[in-house]
Amino acid sequence: MNLPEQYLKNMKEILGADYSKYVESMSKEPVSALRLNRQKADQSVLGEFDIVKKVSFADNGYIIASSKIGKHPYHIAGLVYVQEPSSMLPIVASGLDNEENLEEIKILDLCAAPGGKTGQIAEILDGRGVLVSNEIERQRARILQGNVERMGYKNVIITSAAPSQLSAYLTGQFDYIFVDAPCGGEGMFRKDPSTILEWKQERLSSNAKRQKEILCEANKMLKTGGKLVYSTCTFSPTEDEDVAEWFANEFNYEFIIPTDNVLNATTCLSNNACRRFYPFLNDGEGQFVCVMRKKSEQLAEIRPFKQYIVGKTEQNLLNSFVKDNFKLNFAPNYAKVGDNYCIINQKLQNMLNFMAKIPQINVGVTVGTIEKGRVVPHNNMFSAFGDYAKNKLNLSLEDSRLAKYLHGEELENKDGFSGFVAVCVNGHAVGGARASGTSLKNLFPKGLRL
Repeated sequence: MNLPEQYLKNMKEILGADYSKYVESMSKEPVSALRLNRQKADQSVLGEFDIVKKVSFADNGYIIASSKIGKHPYHIAGLVYVQEPSSMLPIVASGLDNEENLEEIKILDLCAAPGGKTGQIAEILDGRGVLVSNEIERQRARILQGNVERMGYKNVIITSAAPSQLSAYLTGQFDYIFVDAPCGGEGMFRKDPSTILEWKQERLSSNAKRQKEILCEANKMLKTGGKLVYSTCTFSPTEDEDVAEWFANEFNYEFIIPTDNVLNATTCLSNNACRRFYPFLNDGEGQFVCVMRKKSEQLAEIRPFKQYIVGKTEQNLLNSFVKDNFKLNFAPNYAKVGDNYCIINQKLQNMLNFMAKIPQINVGVTVGTIEKGRVVPHNNMFSAFGDYAKNKLNLSLEDSRLAKYLHGEELENKDGFSGFVAVCVNGHAVGGARASGTSLKNLFPKGLRL
């Protein structure tokens, strides 16, 4: 691996006696892992994947022999998510899973794409609280949306806004804010060698400037006593502990020492609360993480905008569609995002009242659109609420109809279904179909088809 000379000098200064271990680790194959989506599946599905061992610091993380599992029906159904092991650290380090009152908690994942950390948070919340997941780049926000929908998370608001747009309307709103900041990407050199070509010594300072700007906006949105989790996938102190310590001093934050499982997987820096994950220390690539608690006084909250109401005609159409095709154990509440109608809970509704001027991609679970007086369902309805579908076509992994469905083909309606059908693999919903006489019209999104 042809690493920049100046970069190697930097690493030798940082690592000292461990430098040779780092250089040796860079000649080894990168490590792949998956995370089990415990909202949808249990460990029984892991037999389909070549599991090497568990990730030492993440309960539902598993090292796998190959990350090329994207075409497996269990992956498509959102039962697992491919995620680099070290990127699981920030959520584990946050201590979120030890919170007692998750019902009332509000969380912002500020730099969220492609969605690994959002998924970890959503799985801990398990439908409780509110998670706002933001990605400023619209194309990456669509990737984030696709992953959130595939995994079936129900309490996520996806936005695509600059941090300053968010802070203008969400002052003092959040109990946790996760900032996985844009950086030089040094920790990804082994996994993605193309990032090496982009590395420049002179960019370290400009990266740090951008990171500080993002953190300043995050500070406005965090409650007093709330936690800010700052992470990067780089090793540069200029972008890591220097930024974190500047921010803590500037805005009166205290550092929190992470739990033993994080301490054991990482090495400390001059500040023991700032932790760095190296590929020679554990299974995975590179990561920096620290957790800080806000001590300064909270800024005054912004008043909410007027609540947006879905019209009675649209509500009746949506209710009829849901009642005819799903056996939900709650009365759905709706919101409209663009052309899509979504099912949201009251806590998401309360948050949306602040967000009318923030660009939204998706909220809660997308039911679909309304065209010519009828509901055209979205795949998200099946991925999130497939367990509640009245009609289910359950296929095994070996069933030839499963491959046909994932390819976008029509299926034969042997069961005589009417209305809409959740197509499942071993009991887990993959997508939807519409019964039409002797056929099942395929509703699986074209962008996901194999």
